[in-house]
Amino acid sequence: MQKRIIDNKETMPLRLLFVTQTVDRNDPVLGFVARWIEEFAAQDVRVTVFARILKKDDLPSSVLSEEIGKPKLRRILKLWFYSIKHRKEYDAVLIHMTPEILVMGWPVWFLLRKKVSLWYIHPHVSLWLRISVNLCKIIFTATERSVNVKTEKKKVVGHGIDTDLFKPTVELKSEPDIYYVGRISPVKRVENIIDFLGSFHKKYPDCPWTFTMQGSSKEYELYYDGLMSQAAKLNIADRFVYKGVVTQNELPSIYSNASVTMSATPTGSLDKVVLESLACGTPVFAVGKDYVELPGVTDMNSEEAHERLYGLLSSPRVNFEARKGIAERHDLKRLIASLIKLMSS
Repeated sequence: MQKRIIDNKETMPLRLLFVTQTVDRNDPVLGFVARWIEEFAAQDVRVTVFARILKKDDLPSSVLSEEIGKPKLRRILKLWFYSIKHRKEYDAVLIHMTPEILVMGWPVWFLLRKKVSLWYIHPHVSLWLRISVNLCKIIFTATERSVNVKTEKKKVVGHGIDTDLFKPTVELKSEPDIYYVGRISPVKRVENIIDFLGSFHKKYPDCPWTFTMQGSSKEYELYYDGLMSQAAKLNIADRFVYKGVVTQNELPSIYSNASVTMSATPTGSLDKVVLESLACGTPVFAVGKDYVELPGVTDMNSEEAHERLYGLLSSPRVNFEARKGIAERHDLKRLIASLIKLMSS
């Protein structure tokens, strides 16, 4: 275990306990978490990390870390034990997307007089979340509607896209490729994308294009089969390609080579996939008014959507204005700086 010299409190930077599910750069869903921790450390935060699954090699050498495991009872006991053991290493606690962990750990953190905050983005309001809101100091979220609770504790801070990683990797797009990136499950409403592509094909039957789905369909194999049946009925199944899951480091190249990406996730919060694509200069077709102010996004339900898609497929190009919008509003460095300021106050 690494040892750190503790400075005088008057000159001490923020000392943070960051509790998350997974620290693994190759995780297809949570691979970005390692970059969050890295950026906290880069901005002079003293970070201690607890995670269910932990790859220590993915963390900066200055970061203390403990793996608390998956079994529930053992995880809670380890959470309490390590919270007490490392109590002099942190003053604030940030829980990432697991309100149940906040509730379970709160009695110890309360007794230790630690300030507890929660990062949460999800439309579902569970009992765990309702209890967490009452216990935590701040609940951070990306947009006003990305967490459906009314409380003065809610702080809207935007997303944190690593624009050093997510950037254009090609100057000229050569193929008319449409991409969907993300979990293939009913909540993502992929069937709406297929309906849109079916009507587009009917209007522009001679326009060449392929539709690639990049993501996991694990536990939703029947849903995936239904999507393929739907595509066959619309006579576009021969345009479909499935490539499975990818890592965070592979995504920039995928976004950059695509003519457009698509997201039909119901409105309520900004889909991180949409923002990553825009950061790579690739236009997006999405659903909902949350995207209206973002350059490079077309509402899939708009009257001009088919015509605009035809134009982008006929002449694929990098949208640098879209990238600029993400860099200004949703950059990771900006987000981490905001979190630090709010947790330090």
